[in-house]
Amino acid sequence: MLFAQTAPPSSVTPPAGHPRLFVRPAGVAELKARTRNPFFAKTWQQALKNSAVPFDGTLPATAANYDQRIHDSSESCALRYLVEGDESQGRKAISILRNVLPAVTYPDQQDITRAKGATILSAAIVYDWCFPLLTAGDRMLFITHMKRIAKLTEIGYPPVKGSAITGHSGEAQLMRDQLSGGIAVYDEDPEMYKFATRRFFAEFVPARDYWYQGHWHHQGSSYGPYRFQWEMMSSWIFRRMSGVDVFHSAQSQVPYAWVYAQRPDGTLMSDGDCGSILKRTTEPPFPNFSMLLTAHFYRDEVLNGIVMHQNQRRERLSNSIWYFLFVDPNLGTRPIASLPLSRYFPDPAGRMVARTGWEEGATAPVAMAEMKISPWMFNNHQHLDAGHFQVWYKGALACGSGLYHYGTNHDVNYYKRTIAHNTITVFDPDEKFVWTRPMTMLNDGGQRWPANGAEPPTLAILKEKGHQVGRVLAHAIGPDPVKPLFSHLAGDLTGTYSSKVRRFVRSFVFLHLQNAAHPAALLVYDQVKSAKASFQKTWLLHCPDAPELSESGFTVRGAWSGRMDAAVLLPAAGDVHLKSAGGEGNEFQVNGVNQPQDNSKGAGTNYENCGWRVELSPRTPRAETRFFVAMQMLDDEPSAKPLPLTPIEGDGWTGVAIADRVVIFPAQDGDLRNVSFRLMRPAHCLITGAEPGVWNIRSGGATRTVTVTESGRVVEFSALAGEVECAL
Repeated sequence: MLFAQTAPPSSVTPPAGHPRLFVRPAGVAELKARTRNPFFAKTWQQALKNSAVPFDGTLPATAANYDQRIHDSSESCALRYLVEGDESQGRKAISILRNVLPAVTYPDQQDITRAKGATILSAAIVYDWCFPLLTAGDRMLFITHMKRIAKLTEIGYPPVKGSAITGHSGEAQLMRDQLSGGIAVYDEDPEMYKFATRRFFAEFVPARDYWYQGHWHHQGSSYGPYRFQWEMMSSWIFRRMSGVDVFHSAQSQVPYAWVYAQRPDGTLMSDGDCGSILKRTTEPPFPNFSMLLTAHFYRDEVLNGIVMHQNQRRERLSNSIWYFLFVDPNLGTRPIASLPLSRYFPDPAGRMVARTGWEEGATAPVAMAEMKISPWMFNNHQHLDAGHFQVWYKGALACGSGLYHYGTNHDVNYYKRTIAHNTITVFDPDEKFVWTRPMTMLNDGGQRWPANGAEPPTLAILKEKGHQVGRVLAHAIGPDPVKPLFSHLAGDLTGTYSSKVRRFVRSFVFLHLQNAAHPAALLVYDQVKSAKASFQKTWLLHCPDAPELSESGFTVRGAWSGRMDAAVLLPAAGDVHLKSAGGEGNEFQVNGVNQPQDNSKGAGTNYENCGWRVELSPRTPRAETRFFVAMQMLDDEPSAKPLPLTPIEGDGWTGVAIADRVVIFPAQDGDLRNVSFRLMRPAHCLITGAEPGVWNIRSGGATRTVTVTESGRVVEFSALAGEVECAL
């Protein structure tokens, strides 16, 4: 990739004069006022403390002498010069970097490029904020060594290495570090700025504007917030420098992926590579730095309320220089409870989260489910988990499995693979799996790696090289969009597998039952067709502890006081083969052989992702199989019983009645055009997979019409007891 050399130069250039990195001269007075504002007292005291550290930047002459004090001390001294005009602080900041830049060396360890980039950032801040105090020699020294250190980073200098989509190159190296260095030294040497912005605008902006449309970050619940903070940092850099917003405004919605994924116990539902989750935790969530940057950039009172609440409980962000620079104490807050209970995250995300409330606490009466179609596979920290779902009610009831340790045998043969997720495997004994690294890949029966797991370097290659592996067929939330009774998502996942799968359509319906004893149910309906009848199809559900199996379903218990009772409606009774796998030494099985984590740290029965799974298969081999599982959430009490389920079926459709609800799915390929059934009592009815158009609903002697949209493909209505006829 040579965009840094061949792409057209940016029309956005740094203005003359200093400061222009993170603050302009007109903003200095406001920063000075903040030193006296009680809102920033803790932040300012931390800056004073850091600036007083007796560190002059002298580093030992060793092979790895990098020291975190480089940043805390020099940046705080520079800030004091900027807002107080204290030249002694400015000269100290310059002296620290004057000593550090020629002498700093870095350990040979994973992710050390982040420390290298942070050194460039500190040099850029000191150069820009303390510019009047720099000598000509200082300026030359700073520029020379910023470029030298930039060459040591993974993205290189010029910054042409790595992917603009994933990997460490999609972090701070370009979007904060080299960009900041280029802005600081632009008048004396515009090269670094030109290199950084040419690639930034040619590759980084178009890619992010594309995936921002999904209001989600493809690198998951851990790497997503981390990498998104650098995207927001570049937004702040350009707005503060020039008043220009460089990304699409859909960027503002990305943190809502993590808002909705946050469980009542404060942890996020796992997505992609992330740390192990304790079964029982009472720790409040860490404040999300990327959410803070977004809240104040886009003036979002809901996000601000969440971050301020989290920061109050963990007191982390208020120690940051960025808190001082970017947080507006006058931005109001709005309660999270003002948000709709369900949210659809559109293409390229293709997922939905539904919940029954926003209360906090591990035992709060909140049921929630995440449902994924995931039509695009970006690789790197994303998993082969299209069709995956998770369920929470007073404990994790359906979750992902495995432990994160990138590139190990456990990682590539289990943790990232379909077998570790709540979706379907189709086992072709002759199938070969290939990953980018030369290591043995086991056959888990799961989904394929697009481009053999290679990370797409640009948006064009992402679109050209087969990374779209599925498509959303329908999504609908209603009838009340804020407090819905149902949340529906359906997708075609055929392309996520090799040619062994001829068709795989998965449909989810989450029902908010508005019943304290029976808060919610999740229905999962699948149509699977394999190339050969002999290819075994297995429906998977992972859970933290041993499930209880019966002839017609299973029960899973949460770590606190929740329970999930699951009924298998399809395959039909007598054709159901249910078994469980798990327990010590069997937690991570692939074809009956355990794939233990290479590094045992984090393993054990105290973690949600080190447990058990349910495997559901038809006893009779056939090319076409339908799975239909109804899961109910309730309190784990001896007297608690699941609601009775009544399967219903007609010509080309199948469904179930539960409580005062009826849900119907198409039993064959194609959209439904008519459905008739009899109700024993009044019910709220939902027909999924309906052909778009105006439907006539006849019930209780009356006729009404319902318009079915192309995107929703649902007929939703309330009906009285008796015959119900629905037709397009």
